[in-house]
Formats: sequence, structure tokens, C-alpha cells
Amino acid sequence: MIKGIFFDVGGVLCRSSDDINKKPSFKKVLSAFTHKSLADFNVKKQDYLWKLSNSKKKLVIRLCKDLKIDDWRTLYKKLSTYSYEVRLYKDVKPSLKKLSANYKLGILSNTTLWTDFDHDKLGIGNYIEISILSCRVGMVKPDVEIFNYAQKAVGVDEQELLYVGDNVEYDIRPALRANWKAVLLCRNKWIKNSPVPIISNLFELENILLEI
Repeated sequence: MIKGIFFDVGGVLCRSSDDINKKPSFKKVLSAFTHKSLADFNVKKQDYLWKLSNSKKKLVIRLCKDLKIDDWRTLYKKLSTYSYEVRLYKDVKPSLKKLSANYKLGILSNTTLWTDFDHDKLGIGNYIEISILSCRVGMVKPDVEIFNYAQKAVGVDEQELLYVGDNVEYDIRPALRANWKAVLLCRNKWIKNSPVPIISNLFELENILLEI
């Protein structure tokens, strides 16, 4: 029986600034400044951007050193004045409100020091009890350890936990390796080869929970 549910943030609970008003996302800001592709700033290549750090300045200096960029100060200033925006999908609050009556709810997400939106910042603190954000705990998906950390933090057996994500590689497979259950949320896309049930919105999650 499922007792706890964790959600990814981007693509699951929130739209990014790209979708809201075409304002560049965090990775697009980096891509435009450095003239590198978006792929150069994913977790596998620059995982320290998403891990624990007590200094944004040190992160920018390390990034520019890795990319052989001399002008780290301009990038640091740009990111320091950068305003990242998110907006909850319409199904989030009503779904979480209903689910919170029967389950412990949490957030588990890869995020940077510039984009660390927890449940209170997102305005869903009435329903979500805990936020496990990579930049605060020093672990990052798809490392299974961040799921183990979340399991210990919430105090529920791993087989009683469910993760709702929108990416098979970064969300679903590591959750399964941690012995969690998982559901793939595909809002604007369709994935044929999923090892877990697929939903198109959070309202459908309640029926899935009855079958797990």
C-alpha cells in the first residue's frame, strides 16, 4: 500500500518561464552566454551546478574554468539578477489537496541555487510536507541515493513510496532502483516504452493508486 508520494517539479507540478512568457530558462541563459549547447549543462556534464554549495560565486567560477571562459564576473552578475519564473499547472492544487488527506506528500527535484523552489515558495505548503532539492542535500537524480535520502526523511518504507516524474531516465528508473513505485506523467508528449503506468494529468493519479 502506498503511504507517501513524491513529485518532480518541472513538467510535473510547474511550467517553466520558457512556457509562461518565453523568458529564457536557467540553462538557456547559460547556453546563450557561453555559446554552448543546452546539453552541455545537463546533470551528467555539470552535476555540481545541481549539488550542494554554499556559494553561487564559486559555482560560476568553477563552471567558467571548466568551459575555459575568462569573464566569470559578467556571467555571475547576469545570474545574480536573473529572475526565474514558474507557474503551477491547473490540476496541481486540487489534486494535491485531495491526495494530502490520505498520503504524505513531498517534492523531489533537481534544482540549482538559482531555481530552488520548495513547497512553500510554490504556494503548496498546505499539502506538501517536505522538499528534497538536490542543491540543498548534495545529491542529484538519477543517483538513487537522493531517493534513499527522501525515504529516510519521510519515514516510510521504500515499497510504500511512489514517485511521479516526467522523465524515464532521470525519474522513473532511479525510483524503481530504490524499490519505489513510479508513475510517468506525460503532459505534452507521449512515451511508448515506459516501464511504469503513464498518466496525462494529475487527476488520473488517484485511479492509478487504486491499482498499485
